[in-house]
Amino acid sequence: MKRSRCCLAFAAALLLSSCFEPPVVELLLLELDERGAATATLDVALAEPGDYSSPGVLRRMEERERALLAGTDPWLDRFAAIAAASDELSWHRRKGRLRSFSRAVRVDDPEDLAPLFVNDAALFSFERAGETSILELVPTRGGRATRKERQRVEREIANWSGKYADYLSAAGALDAQAVAHPEIARQLWRAVLSGDESDRAAFGDDERALVDRLSDRMLEATEALTLDPQEGFSLSERVRLVYHPFAAKFGVGLPCAATEHEGFLEMDDHGYLVPELALWETLERLEGRWLRVDPLRQLVERLRREDASEVDVEPFVREPVALDAPLPTAVEVATVLREALRPPDIYRLVWTCFAVPSTEPEAGDRFE
Repeated sequence: MKRSRCCLAFAAALLLSSCFEPPVVELLLLELDERGAATATLDVALAEPGDYSSPGVLRRMEERERALLAGTDPWLDRFAAIAAASDELSWHRRKGRLRSFSRAVRVDDPEDLAPLFVNDAALFSFERAGETSILELVPTRGGRATRKERQRVEREIANWSGKYADYLSAAGALDAQAVAHPEIARQLWRAVLSGDESDRAAFGDDERALVDRLSDRMLEATEALTLDPQEGFSLSERVRLVYHPFAAKFGVGLPCAATEHEGFLEMDDHGYLVPELALWETLERLEGRWLRVDPLRQLVERLRREDASEVDVEPFVREPVALDAPLPTAVEVATVLREALRPPDIYRLVWTCFAVPSTEPEAGDRFE
């Protein structure tokens, strides 16, 4: 009984102490207007140092803070190479420590933003034909990681895929027991998802073993999100370095809806976002491939929200969780992950907006 509860409590402690969250987050946003001008803004957010205790994570944050404030951060070189019509720099400190940093430039021709992607694994281009604009980024073969980093990540994917396959097997076994004994199905899933073992007296030895096994396998699978205490990076982030073409999270804001978009996710208000090619984000997009609903994802999302409310187990008891297909082996999991991690051949946006001639700056412009 204690084993299952302790494993779940440990997972909760990791998540709620931010051990699963990157301590440094970068977002590059391009905003294009109807007049043909563009603004590029890099926002860097640093977590609270008190949220972490491991030396690698603290060192990572301190090194990034020094580089940003000293002007030696590689991103600043990219911005310096742009012939900007106007630019902006700002940062915010709290209790003497840098918490956020922002660098922005405005250009008359979006093609001038090409230096922002010089160290990324994608070639940037912009062209305009009459009222139609086309923005394209073509991933290159090389990637952003070194050969040594790539080899390490490939080994880690293979190893983690074995743990994930074990997790799927454990979830399938508990699901089979819940289907065979619907009178205790809710208690079984509640014990796994929330650690609530108040109904454990209803379990036999087999049910207890299944709950403990799945709880353990779920904890092992969360290693993808755990920040290495010495290096300060998670496996999911290392996978991103190998597969994702862009250093920062990347989005584009258009003055109107795109008539074509490829490789981007469409957001609200004419916004378009490049999906993250990291291990965990890719796994989320694969939900439904091996299990109808994924208990691991449900648990992680709940703990990230710090949601203490009772778990809704209805999706797990309404119908079988396991699909009517064999669960994958470790090799099959790794093969599917690697395929899903490949970037598209092109990231492309096409839009046609009819500008209203004006010599006055529009409301909401960042620059004067």
